[in-house]
Amino acid sequence: MADQEDLGALSVKELKARLTGLGASLDDCFEKSDLVAKLRKTLAAQPAQSGGGGAGGGGAAAAPAPPASLDSPTTTRATYGAFECTVVSNCPPGVAPELVLVLQHGYGASADQFDFLPAFLWGRPEHRAAPLAFVFPQAPIDAASGGMAAWWPINVMEWQQTFFGGGDAGIAKFLRTEHPGMAAARGRAHALVRAVAAAPALGAVGLGRVVLGGFSQGAMVALDGGLSMPAGEGTLGGIVAVSGLPLTVDTWSGWARGHGAALHVWQSHGRSDMLLPFAAAGWLRDLLTQAGVSLGFEAHGGGHDMGPPQMLVKLSAFLKGRRESIMAAAAAEGGGGGGGTAGGVGGAE
Repeated sequence: MADQEDLGALSVKELKARLTGLGASLDDCFEKSDLVAKLRKTLAAQPAQSGGGGAGGGGAAAAPAPPASLDSPTTTRATYGAFECTVVSNCPPGVAPELVLVLQHGYGASADQFDFLPAFLWGRPEHRAAPLAFVFPQAPIDAASGGMAAWWPINVMEWQQTFFGGGDAGIAKFLRTEHPGMAAARGRAHALVRAVAAAPALGAVGLGRVVLGGFSQGAMVALDGGLSMPAGEGTLGGIVAVSGLPLTVDTWSGWARGHGAALHVWQSHGRSDMLLPFAAAGWLRDLLTQAGVSLGFEAHGGGHDMGPPQMLVKLSAFLKGRRESIMAAAAAEGGGGGGGTAGGVGGAE
């Protein structure tokens, strides 16, 4: 019952994840007390469930306990490639994750930018029983970027002047330029996903179960690194690009054509983005679509952000589709439900 759970003991982050997982808006919540009150009301409005599965009366049933085969999520630290990473997993020893999500933060942010996502996804019905692992790498502090965390150095003023005052010719040139530091960042992204895919502590699941994603500059690194993975190594399980834009577009187009429909990308962008204009999302969408990539594109009314809770619900649906497709293919190939691992997920390499 909702009134039997001490919702006030939950953190703000946990409250938001629970509400978002239930499809509730956070627009009218300004204080923690607002979140608690809304969660209590939302839970009370849920249909009650009886032990026999039929409808019951009066109040909402407590959220189902996680399956006995899965552990409570744990958070550890590990080094993959060149990056110190936060790793979150619910996989016990001997159980490999069905998906490993590697999510890269935006320029000037930190590895905790996506740390709300595990609780959100495990709170969704489609992922509640799913063994998943999340890897959140931390970008290095870059002196050339004024001491900001950056995947490669960025001159923010140059970018804004180009997109909001550079004219069509200036933008076209900018999007066809490989900016200083991009090639090195691409190599580090390759090393990161290879290390994650091969890590015994993550089940040695291979590239096909790794979803590489990010926000803003992190999205650009995910696209640059994911599209450029050599075809002989296989195709990633997916790419998630939130508020990103295309760079070195002619090169990206060729890389994307090399993967075609085998590569699945989920892209979102805010129509009111004043940092990376919404038009750039259309350019990226068209580049990927024309290359034959399997693309899910979502626009929202927000700015340079992850959008309203409904965007996370749609991301969850994309990840559900990828997970089910990947596991069905593994079963058809005789791989069963997944590769085992000798140790628990999340240990340092």
